[in-house]
Amino acid sequence: PEDKEELLVEYASHIRIAKLEHKYYNDNIKKAKENASHTINIHSPLASKERPAPNTVDAIAYFCYNWAQNVPVPYSPQQIGPLYFKNEEEFPVGVAKGANTTLNLIYDTLIECNRDKKNIKIICDNCEGQNKNNATIAFYCWLVLISMFDTIELNFMIPGHTKFICDKYFGLLKAYYKKSVINTVDNIAE
Repeated sequence: PEDKEELLVEYASHIRIAKLEHKYYNDNIKKAKENASHTINIHSPLASKERPAPNTVDAIAYFCYNWAQNVPVPYSPQQIGPLYFKNEEEFPVGVAKGANTTLNLIYDTLIECNRDKKNIKIICDNCEGQNKNNATIAFYCWLVLISMFDTIELNFMIPGHTKFICDKYFGLLKAYYKKSVINTVDNIAE
């Protein structure tokens, strides 16, 4: 009986922490939407004009990254920033998945989409499959050391509670794919 009580206490604590993390995640999404006025669409006509220097705007950029796999939707000119579909078959010969590839994709995105913010918040899915967490922490420390950002807040989601909002939509999209013939994005819209 004592073991059962201990397990219940641990479970209740885990759920409480997960709910706090979930609230924090949702609060950051809300702040990101409110802060969207500071975002530059790199594919808009404004993008060709000179941008502010790095680390000059006192605003926070919010990034969530989770790699969508096996969802072959083509690039859209209305898309804000690059979208990477990370699938090993698409890599050039000699390039594989792992920390280096992942962090190169993230660095490219930060350069393209976030040239002027002083602070960023990153939410990671805490996936340990490629053992990238230590490299990821070192990478973000390096970005602060080279003064690309003043602060970087790095959040790893709680194991067992690592679903991003976009995961819901990828799940719905995958279910739709299984039932449909899709050749273009217009097919999805239909």
